[in-house]
Amino acid sequence: ITDAECAKNVSTAAYLKNWAKICNNRLLVWDYAADFSNYMMFFNDIYALKKNLQTYKDLGVIHVYHQTAAGTNVYPFANLRLYLYAKQAWNVDLNTRELADGFITQYYKDAAPYVSKYLDLLLSFWAAKDEEKGHGFHAINVNSYPTADWPKSLVDQGLNILQKALEACRANENAGTAEKLAKRVSCEMLFLSTLKLLNYTEYGYDENDYGEYVAC
Repeated sequence: ITDAECAKNVSTAAYLKNWAKICNNRLLVWDYAADFSNYMMFFNDIYALKKNLQTYKDLGVIHVYHQTAAGTNVYPFANLRLYLYAKQAWNVDLNTRELADGFITQYYKDAAPYVSKYLDLLLSFWAAKDEEKGHGFHAINVNSYPTADWPKSLVDQGLNILQKALEACRANENAGTAEKLAKRVSCEMLFLSTLKLLNYTEYGYDENDYGEYVAC
């Protein structure tokens, strides 16, 4: 909301500030944290969340309805993002990365180092795109994944990291724990698998392997 380089954000910030004056700093906010056209899109609000909550606090907001994906909890880093919101809505001074690292360690256990590496891959990719496009790569309601925006290198590198995460999960001596952790990692693979399936030919994968990839 405080990004002065984005016209939409500047407009939204002004809108909130004006309402705060009218309402004597007692606002209720309904905001969104999902790409409603495609829940499989990685919604890049890991660090924006804290900044927005701080803005709400400064404006005297007393309640926030934070709407995420409806009807599913299987979207990229769903549980991490909900955890970050819950903790920082309670205390906006908490450090985002420390919270994220703590959650990943506890939630993904054996696979935690790989999941952390994968998250860093996505965040650095978005940061580079944002710089390249001049803040034109925001998460908006889109249902397409053009290869110009989502290169094959990202897919291959991400899937390779998460495959190692799966192997780490399955190495756990407790079969129940291994299965639970593998399922959590598999959920994170859906985003990249979606990219790969939609751009299979454009990425240059062997068309003869398409059916086999869909099946697995």
